[in-house]
Amino acid sequence: MQFGFILALIISLLISIFAIQNGNLVTIDLFFGSYEVSQAIIILVSVFIGAIIAAILGSVKQIKSFAVTKDLKNKVKQFETEISDMHKSLAGYESDLKIIGDEKNSLRLELSGLKEEYNKKVEEIKEIQNSVVLTQAQNNNDAYLEEDEKSQAESQ
Repeated sequence: MQFGFILALIISLLISIFAIQNGNLVTIDLFFGSYEVSQAIIILVSVFIGAIIAAILGSVKQIKSFAVTKDLKNKVKQFETEISDMHKSLAGYESDLKIIGDEKNSLRLELSGLKEEYNKKVEEIKEIQNSVVLTQAQNNNDAYLEEDEKSQAESQ
């Protein structure tokens, strides 16, 4: 910024020296009249008008740049808000995932308990079946022995 200001001062000084060295009167035809004016004044007025035009064009560019910057800042704020919302959603999803994991572990424990209970019932059923088979075999054996005793009693 300071470099630009110093450069502008140097150029202005050179233009002023050039204008003073060319101080002759010149005739200017402007619209409906002719005027005799010092060439130095024409040079300085021309430089002044050029500086004003450059400043206006620079200001327009700066205003456009400011508008673009403002829009970009708004977009950044919007994106930051979206990111914040996404982080909140992610935290909610992580919480839900933890709850689901806890429920999964609880269900696994319950399932293993049910498997153990199932295996016990299967063993009980097998024991009952074995007991029934043994009882039937003993009943069959008792019936056979009774028949055998009857047939031996009849044969005597």
